[in-house]
Amino acid sequence: MNDDTAAHELHDIVSERISSLVLEMEEANWGAQEVIDAVSNVISAEWLPKFRALAEARQATPTNFVSDGNEG
Repeated sequence: MNDDTAAHELHDIVSERISSLVLEMEEANWGAQEVIDAVSNVISAEWLPKFRALAEARQATPTNFVSDGNEG
């Protein structure tokens, strides 16, 4: 599978999951806009900062680093 195909497939999966979440929450009497706003806020406020911090930590770790299990 090439990168474009994999990215498209991943996009489709995420889109399908979000659609299912919106439908489920609408059935629980939440408005679609409320759900989309909540998803956007959670991603922006919680997920993106975590992923960015993890990416920065990975970049700061030497490529020849070997864990002895006692780092933390």
